[in-house]
Amino acid sequence: MSDAFDWTAIEGSPEFRELTKGRRRFSLVAGSIGIGAGLLYIVLAGFARDFMGTELLGTSLAFLGGIALILLTWVITFVYMRRSARVWSPMEERIREAASSSGQVGS
Repeated sequence: MSDAFDWTAIEGSPEFRELTKGRRRFSLVAGSIGIGAGLLYIVLAGFARDFMGTELLGTSLAFLGGIALILLTWVITFVYMRRSARVWSPMEERIREAASSSGQVGS
């Protein structure tokens, strides 16, 4: 006999739907920001070479833009990890506890 959760009941719970909706929304927003910034950089590098070659703080805007893309990736990762630890992980634990305590553990 193996312990398995009743995934249909879990997926139908309001808290599980809230969890998946929150993660999906975050992924769409963060992904759009990251991909949008990357595309903007590529378009500017390809079509605005004079602009990207402009000197600022002793280096070109192209170099600073590349550094900004790397930093943006780290910021998105940090925000995801923080949101996961503070919001999604506690929700997962509550869902897990509710499934175990309500007899949703099947055969």
